[in-house]
Amino acid sequence: MELEEMKSAWATMSEELDKQKKLNRKLINEMTQKKSKGHLGNPIKYERGGKIIVVAMALTILINLDLIYGWINIICTAGVLSIFVYSLYLSQSFVSKALKIDIVNNPVKQVHQDFNSCYLAYKQMKRGGIIAGVFLLIFFLPVVSLILNKKDLTQDLQEFTESLIAALFLFPIII
Repeated sequence: MELEEMKSAWATMSEELDKQKKLNRKLINEMTQKKSKGHLGNPIKYERGGKIIVVAMALTILINLDLIYGWINIICTAGVLSIFVYSLYLSQSFVSKALKIDIVNNPVKQVHQDFNSCYLAYKQMKRGGIIAGVFLLIFFLPVVSLILNKKDLTQDLQEFTESLIAALFLFPIII
């Protein structure tokens, strides 16, 4: 074998090795993308289901708005609807950032930024959800009592307090 033939064979092998490296990198990225989407799939699914429930509850309140009377109940209704809008915003922020992650087509630096953004949105959603949940308990009780039982809890402070204490004991179980 002469020097030129060896150089030619070496160049061919080098090209094949580069192609193999690119293929391996692409396969690894695709498997990583699939695995990360699998891990993010459950939270995204739960958030989408939660959005449907929140919208259904908001529509139920809006449909039965004629049952709401008294300024305290109106404030509670506005509070409940505001918390629903806030929770929908937090949920959509997390879902959109989670769906933005693309390991295969983006450079590593961009993927890292997208993961950090998604993680921060997740933390914000959880923290905001807990805070909103406490206020939702307080505002939600009078509204639900009016819509379902046609009973104004704001007129009976003892019953409202008992209901609130019972709800506060159930709150850690729900979370």
